[in-house]
Amino acid sequence: MDELLSRARSGATVNALAGEGNPKYHGKGIISRVKLLAACNADSPEARELKALLKRNADATISPGRPQYRWSDESIALLTENYAKGMAANKIVPLIKARFGQDFTAAAITTKASRLGLLRDVPVKTPRRRVLAPLTAALRFPLNSLLDRINRAVPRHLARDHRDDVIGEIALAIYEGRLNEIEIERRVGEFVNASYRRDHDRFGPLSLDVPLHESGPATLIDTITKGLWQ
Repeated sequence: MDELLSRARSGATVNALAGEGNPKYHGKGIISRVKLLAACNADSPEARELKALLKRNADATISPGRPQYRWSDESIALLTENYAKGMAANKIVPLIKARFGQDFTAAAITTKASRLGLLRDVPVKTPRRRVLAPLTAALRFPLNSLLDRINRAVPRHLARDHRDDVIGEIALAIYEGRLNEIEIERRVGEFVNASYRRDHDRFGPLSLDVPLHESGPATLIDTITKGLWQ
C-alpha cells in the first residue's frame, strides 16, 4: 500500500500502476487492476486516500501521454494574486513554471482563471436594434400582450393578409395547447410556411381575403356572384 500511495501521490494513474493502456506502461505494472480496485475499496484511511488520488490523477489526464496541469492551493493562490494585479495570462505562465516546474499554456491559465471567476467583466457592446419604419399594414395590440408578442415575431415583409393569417393561427395554436408561448419565436417559421402553402402560394389556391387593390378595402370574395352549387 505504501508503494501504491507513493506513486499515486506522484501522479500515477490506474493504468500506470497496473501496466495497462498506454504502451509505455506495459511491463511496468506493480499490481493487477483487480487487486488495485480491491485495495481502493478497502475500509481504511489509506484506501480512501488512494482512491481519491487515482481519481484526481485520472481527471488530470487530457489524453494518453499528456498530463493536465495539476492545480494546488499554492498555484491557485499565485494565479489569483497575479490576476488581481491585472497581469496577463502569458506573463503568469513563466511564474508558475519557475515556481512549480509545470509547463502550461496561456489559454489553459485563462480557462482556469475563468472557472475561478477571476476574469474581469468586459463590457459587451449590444448592437443597436434597427427601428423599422411604421407600417400601415402592421397590426397594433396592447403593449406586452400575447398578440403583441406574436405580432413582433411574425416577419414584417409578409403581405398584410398573410401576416394576419399567421398571427391568428399562432394565437389559436396557443389557446388550443398546441404551442407553448416560449416557443413562439422559434416556431414562427413553421406557421409562416404552412400558411403560405395553404393560402398564399400564387401558383396555388388564393385566399378569399386577398385584397383586390392596395387603395381599397375590396377583397377577392367580393367578386363572387354565384355559389358553387348554383
